[in-house]
Amino acid sequence: MTISVHLISIPEQEVVSSRVVFLPENGGEFGRGPLCDISLPDQTKRISRVHGHIKRSDKGYVIVDSSNNGSQLNERKLMSGKEYPLNDGDILKVENYTMLISTLDTAPNQTVSQPQDTHTAPSFSLDLEEDELDFLDNEISPISKPEPAHFSTDNVFNSDPFSMDPFEDLDPQEVVNNIEPNETPQAINSQPPVSMEYLPVSSEATAEVSASIEQLLQLTKENNQFLQNPNLQQQKLFEALEQTVDQFLTELAPTLLEKQFSDYMSHRLFSNKDKQYWRIYRKHFKHRQESGEYRRQFKAMFMENMQKQNEGKP
Repeated sequence: MTISVHLISIPEQEVVSSRVVFLPENGGEFGRGPLCDISLPDQTKRISRVHGHIKRSDKGYVIVDSSNNGSQLNERKLMSGKEYPLNDGDILKVENYTMLISTLDTAPNQTVSQPQDTHTAPSFSLDLEEDELDFLDNEISPISKPEPAHFSTDNVFNSDPFSMDPFEDLDPQEVVNNIEPNETPQAINSQPPVSMEYLPVSSEATAEVSASIEQLLQLTKENNQFLQNPNLQQQKLFEALEQTVDQFLTELAPTLLEKQFSDYMSHRLFSNKDKQYWRIYRKHFKHRQESGEYRRQFKAMFMENMQKQNEGKP
C-alpha cells in the first residue's frame, strides 16, 4: 500500500515546491519545517515545525497530530497524540492548507494457473474406412498455365503528342545556339553600401524623458509602499488632514479678515468699528457658506496637501 498527498489549496502568500507528495511506505511527517516530508511554509508560524505525522499500522495508514493549534480531518478536529485512520479520499486541513489523501493498494502478483485441456487428442490409427478413401477417386484437374500477354515494343510513342520534334525539318546549320551572358555575382555585390542616415536626438528631450521615467518609477514605488503598509497610508492621511485644518483656520482668522473688511467701512470719525466688522463678517460668512465656497476651498486644500504628502514635501 502506498500513499500520496495532493495540496488542493494553499495560502496566497506561500509557495510550495510541489503540489503532489508521494510518501514512503512507512509514512512521513508534515509541518513548516524544511526537513518534513510534506513541507508547509507558514509565515504566521501557526503551523508547528513538526505538526504531525502519518505512519503505517497493521490496519493501514493512520495520522497523529502533535501540534498546539491542531488539524482537521474531514472537518473534524484531531486530538493531539491520538491515532486516526486514513482512507482514500480523506480531506486533511492544516490552517490554510487543504490536502487530499490518496491511498493505493498494491497486491502481490498472483500466478494464474492455466486450465488444463481436458480434451485429449484422438489416437492415431491406420485403419481407414471406405468413406475416408473416397477422395482418391476424385480426378485432379490439370493446372492451367497463364497465357502470355500480347505486348509489342514497336512504335510505342506513336500516340504520344509530345514525341514530335518541332526542329526536325530545319537545317542544323540554320539553328543558332543561344548564348547567355555570364553574370557574375561580384558585379552586384561590388556596389558601395548606401550610408544610413540617423535622425539627431536632442539632449534636452532625452533628459526630459529620463526625468519623467524616474518620477514615474518613484511614484510607483511609493504607491507600492502605501498598498503594502496601510499604517503608513493612514499616517499620511492624518498629516494632510491636520495641515488642511490649520490652513483653513488661518483663512478664517479675524486678523486676516480685518484687512479685507477695512475697505468696506466708511472713514467716519465716530463710527463703531467692531459692530460694523461683525455685521459685514456675518453677511460675508453667510454668503460663502450658502454658495458652497467653504466646502470647495477645504476640498481643494485637502487634495493639495495629500499630493504634497505623496511627493514627500513638507
